[in-house]
Amino acid sequence: MWNEKNLFTGCVDVPLTERGVEEAIEAGKRISKMPLDIVYTSALVRSQMTAMLALTEHHCMKVCIFA
Repeated sequence: MWNEKNLFTGCVDVPLTERGVEEAIEAGKRISKMPLDIVYTSALVRSQMTAMLALTEHHCMKVCIFA
């Protein structure tokens, strides 16, 4: 929503919109066959959710651990 309003979110933890969820899943499909060992995200929940949603489409069969 903030992107549509051309607002900078910075460290504000804005949740993913329905479109953001769809885009994360589509991104996961596009990288589904790339070898992955580590995914780095920021501490923001929207960043971590994006990574988790994308990895649901990945064929690595690995578990996400956030530290």
